[in-house]
Amino acid sequence: MKTYSGVTAYRLEQIEFRLKEDITTELRAFDNKVLVHVESDESKIVAKWEDCLPQNVLTLREVIESLQREDDPIELFRVPVTAEEAPDDTDYDCILQILSKIDLKDTAIVVGVEVRQWVDETIDQCSTYSTHLRDVIEKWRLAAEGAENEQMRRRAVRKGLASLRRYFGLIAFGAYLTSVSPDELGAVIDTFRQWMGRHKEFATMLEEMERGGLQSLVPVEHLSPGDGIALTTEVLDVVNSRDGAVLAKQTILKADIFPGAQKPSLLERVEGAPNYRKISLLDLAAKLGLEPTVLQGLSVYGIGMPTVEAIRTALNKVGAGKSGPRKVLWTSLREEPVIYIKGKPYILRLFQDPLKNLEITGITEERVAQMEEQMVKDCIAEPVWETVSLDDIKTPLQVYQSITAEGYRVDYKRIPMFALPTDEQAPIPVVFDQLVKRLDGFSGDTDAIFNCQMGRGRTTTGIVTACILKLIVGNEALLDSASEIEAHPSSSLLRDESPSETDSERTSRRYLAGEYKMVL
Repeated sequence: MKTYSGVTAYRLEQIEFRLKEDITTELRAFDNKVLVHVESDESKIVAKWEDCLPQNVLTLREVIESLQREDDPIELFRVPVTAEEAPDDTDYDCILQILSKIDLKDTAIVVGVEVRQWVDETIDQCSTYSTHLRDVIEKWRLAAEGAENEQMRRRAVRKGLASLRRYFGLIAFGAYLTSVSPDELGAVIDTFRQWMGRHKEFATMLEEMERGGLQSLVPVEHLSPGDGIALTTEVLDVVNSRDGAVLAKQTILKADIFPGAQKPSLLERVEGAPNYRKISLLDLAAKLGLEPTVLQGLSVYGIGMPTVEAIRTALNKVGAGKSGPRKVLWTSLREEPVIYIKGKPYILRLFQDPLKNLEITGITEERVAQMEEQMVKDCIAEPVWETVSLDDIKTPLQVYQSITAEGYRVDYKRIPMFALPTDEQAPIPVVFDQLVKRLDGFSGDTDAIFNCQMGRGRTTTGIVTACILKLIVGNEALLDSASEIEAHPSSSLLRDESPSETDSERTSRRYLAGEYKMVL
């Protein structure tokens, strides 16, 4: 049977009307009898001749209209949803438009309840006499694990993921509704589809779910701890019993600083923050053969995720301490939520994969800040494992605000940048737009500092962006075509080919010089 994915309500009613005409034609041909098929108690499909008059064949629309003529207070709205797939974002928007027509003055609205709990309770209540969505997910997981062959396994996984997408969609829709007051439902500015588009991290989650296959269908309590993590029974009980909105079941707070993060070749160090380095724009311009115009004194710095004390140390080092001569635009490129506990950064991780960053590509600065604020609340609500005061648990934003209040000359901002599956992924275009806007104040007595977790991948992207931007936009000589970029005489990457070079050496040199087909 063809699945009419994407069919409109109008088109669906046309199909039903034509089906009615076909049935009435068959009734006339077979003396007011029609051949139908029914499911027996043994779940077998059996044929049956049904007596029926043509006037008794009605479409759903005709049934509702007949009830309305009898003064039944009923209205029919059609929102065609494909049976084998999760509802589309526009399906939820259609449902929302229908519900917005209800008089909400005398209608109870559930507020203040954690979204997933609200959705789960709703599913439980609506599944009393029908299929339970979470049970369906578990059914297909068990079917996949016990499948006799690969074809049956793939089919079970596909069915399970479709149900999981449906479950995810309901939770996302619940989150959307809680972000809108009841009075705004009829004239909401953002549709659900637009809201989902703004929360790009949801698309990343769905992509990860699809890649996970059968593993995505396994409940978190059935997953084993990841490699390199040792959990005692006591700790495991706490991890399993967590119920915070962000610090949830099966999540851990992992120390963000770890042995081996520091690159040995970087001799200049800041205690408590790996991979500190400085790039002088004046020196860089000289190496590139550019005429420095407004670059005097400007520098770009890179650093790993710092402790609170390391932030102060770094600011003093670059001249942006209390009453220092310089100012600093400090930009964190972390997309994963981080909190500070007693001055040290901790990161949210899944306990079955503690060495992997959470995949939330496209998340906004505001959303990360909300997650970090909630993490602080979740931590405060946990049993006490270490003696801490409420002031000992802070978000990064709160840390920098307190340091600024001490007199340090720092302007902090978060620009979440993609970090997965490694720190070697290109950032999405909107990140470059945010960086350009951020660096508008990078001039005069104001330097720029970038940080990510280790101060390497994403930090280097920020450094290079700042250097390119300042060397081009801030270099009047280059804009006036008064000078040209020339290779530095000592550059081994841009030299002419040597007859003694091997093919391997020549290829390596060209790659290091950026001679790739897509950029030539």
